Amino acid sequence: MTSDRTLVDVRALQIHPLHNELLSELRRRATSASGLFPELWVAPFDTVTSTMDVARELHGGRALLASVAEPIGATEPRCSIDASRSTTAPIAVVALTQDRGRGRNDRWWNSRAGEGMYATLILGIDRPISDIRGLPLAIGVGVLRGVRELGGDARLKWPNDLWTIDEAGAPTGKLAGVLVESWASGDGQTVSIGIGLNLTPSSDQLPFPRATLEESAGRGVRYELAVTTVLSACCGALEEFLCRGLEVLRTEWEQQSITRNRQVRGIHGGKEIVGRALGLEAHGGLRILPDGADLEIVLHSNEISLVQF
Repeated sequence: MTSDRTLVDVRALQIHPLHNELLSELRRRATSASGLFPELWVAPFDTVTSTMDVARELHGGRALLASVAEPIGATEPRCSIDASRSTTAPIAVVALTQDRGRGRNDRWWNSRAGEGMYATLILGIDRPISDIRGLPLAIGVGVLRGVRELGGDARLKWPNDLWTIDEAGAPTGKLAGVLVESWASGDGQTVSIGIGLNLTPSSDQLPFPRATLEESAGRGVRYELAVTTVLSACCGALEEFLCRGLEVLRTEWEQQSITRNRQVRGIHGGKEIVGRALGLEAHGGLRILPDGADLEIVLHSNEISLVQF
């Protein structure tokens, strides 16, 4: 999980009119939540290049953050933040559109208003990178919980994509994706979690089938409700992961996976392998028994070039 520095002129971005509706929904949710969620700062924009780039620019910038974001745990908006918490307080950047949304393997796409949820959650974690390797899978569980709370359904494709399935259990379309990046910050890590969730149908031609929350739930879901519910569920899963590790979420991930017990294709040690996915190892790697082999191997996200069903 790595990231290069990208400068963004955040002050030139436009706050969208949905700002008030979104913050009101978030505050209603925060009154009954604990842990990370009530501490969240939210910066909603109209159009950005990438929510991940904007989130990185805001993180740690106290004056800049206070000029475009609000703490949802407060009863009234305020324009200052506690300097002692500024480098660790979680920030959520949400946008109606992205000019160049980022995905894995340097893929990018344009995101139009109303068609999806585009958000990045960024926070400081006072732990070495080795202690948070399973975080992407925890976030995948969080997104799935949020989707189900909104009336939709999906399954997890390793490590953290969400796909809808048919009655036979075969994947039919990609509903959501997660991209996690991190970089060293003091004695710990700064972690950026990008979340994309398809809300309504699109005319775009994609290299894979596209599913939507509207289709999965059988009804339209209000934008602010979708963002609030998914962010809340992700913060809950993140809290569980940070308190108790991946083990507390591993069984749930495996039960909801369309990767486990299927034939997969990937790269291990520079060579292509094909085999049956057995499940997760302790840190979130994918355990695979290669065809014709007696010993299993473990693939990590940076070793995967392709997973096929």
